[in-house]
Amino acid sequence: MNMSRRQRLQLVRGGIYALTIAALALLIISVDWGALGGALFKWDVVKKQFPDILTNALRNTIIFTIFGFIGRYAPFQKQALPLVCCHVH
Repeated sequence: MNMSRRQRLQLVRGGIYALTIAALALLIISVDWGALGGALFKWDVVKKQFPDILTNALRNTIIFTIFGFIGRYAPFQKQALPLVCCHVH
């Protein structure tokens, strides 16, 4: 059976959708939701961490932003470095 490119892509896309839905269904069935909720939603721990967690998050955000700007311009510095330094004849 000859299938057009469009039909083949639709078939592949349908297979991917089916596999994704099957994987999600397996995940939903296999997770112990009681244990997961007990492990994640401990409000006494959240209350103890509350003031410090915001300051740590702000500090990390600032650090990641600075490194993001440095990383943006670092490739230009790498390209310019051989032009001004270490010419080997």
